[in-house]
Amino acid sequence: VRRAGTPCAAMLMPSASTTRTRGRTRGRTVDPRNQRETTRRRRGEGGFTVVELLAALLIFGIGLVALAQVLPRGMETRDRGRRITVATQLAREQVETLRSIPYDHVDLSAGQHVDDEELFNGRYRRRWTVQDDTPIPDMKRIEVRVAFSTSEADSEAVIVTQRTR
Repeated sequence: VRRAGTPCAAMLMPSASTTRTRGRTRGRTVDPRNQRETTRRRRGEGGFTVVELLAALLIFGIGLVALAQVLPRGMETRDRGRRITVATQLAREQVETLRSIPYDHVDLSAGQHVDDEELFNGRYRRRWTVQDDTPIPDMKRIEVRVAFSTSEADSEAVIVTQRTR
């Protein structure tokens, strides 16, 4: 009969996987019963298997393909946003110019007007339409349009304002 806390004979016997002689070199242990080296892997030690490496390369490759498709689209969107901002600023400048000139100036006569000034090497085209007595007498409705081209289609920024005497 064994008492509690006393080790049994099996627990006292050294095993090949736990006994080491003369230190240890990476992953190798010496079996004292037949003095031969055995190679085994300890937890947390060792490199990657070929399957793990191939899986990692596959995931990395899929990520690169996705990134290669998203980057050009993002750059196009950024460029389009910049062009919209510039076109809006050009329209605002023209509205301010038209609001600052005399009411009877030729640029405020009823009809279509085209800006002869070359805007950013011809990338933008500015025009405006003036309607007299709209929406009430002695008031002019001014619509300024600045058109520009993008990779998808032509676009334009539009600002509408009114001017009284």
